[in-house]
Amino acid sequence: MLINVPHTSRKFFLATLLTHTMLGKRRASSWERLLCRYLCEKKVVHFHRPYKVKLFLANGKTITYEPDIQIGGNIIIEPHGIIDKITTFHGECPTMKIILITKNDHIPQIPNEAYDEIIPIEYFDMLETALKRMRRKQH
Repeated sequence: MLINVPHTSRKFFLATLLTHTMLGKRRASSWERLLCRYLCEKKVVHFHRPYKVKLFLANGKTITYEPDIQIGGNIIIEPHGIIDKITTFHGECPTMKIILITKNDHIPQIPNEAYDEIIPIEYFDMLETALKRMRRKQH
């Protein structure tokens, strides 16, 4: 777990990231750091790696999935996630809303059942609109 408390402060994120790096735990990707900075600027409270879930793929293989970023109780942001994991998680937890951030060129290759919203990293500032739309659907 990278950060287990919600935050809107980039300073808090960087301090925790440094601590976890020194302890030999997983580092955040550059896209995850970019999204964190963006969410902090927008004052959106979010968690990094809030939990792990054991999933069973169609081929019988067991895997572990950790959402990269979670907002509220049911919105997950996945920068360049592993599609098998995300698709399986989304199928098993349909109330979780997944926003996938990926390269624009990769979008046609990703199955629709893997996400609720997909945003090209080249236009990640569209995230604010997607979050507003998802939050409206919740109410």
